[in-house]
Amino acid sequence: MPLAWQAQVYHAQRVARERTAMPYRTFSLNEAAGYLHLARAEEEVVRRMSDLTFHAKRAKFGKL
Repeated sequence: MPLAWQAQVYHAQRVARERTAMPYRTFSLNEAAGYLHLARAEEEVVRRMSDLTFHAKRAKFGKL
């Protein structure tokens, strides 16, 4: 397995362990990828909400 893939698998496993509070469980690649996908989706939602808040404040108070 190429080194870049190993790094991605390791990262997905770590995210899955953090999200499930199961630090010693080994997740299948599909499970880990699912948790990683959820984490990225949540980060995207938070980023978009931050952008909306910024633009709402900008519209309300003028340019910041």
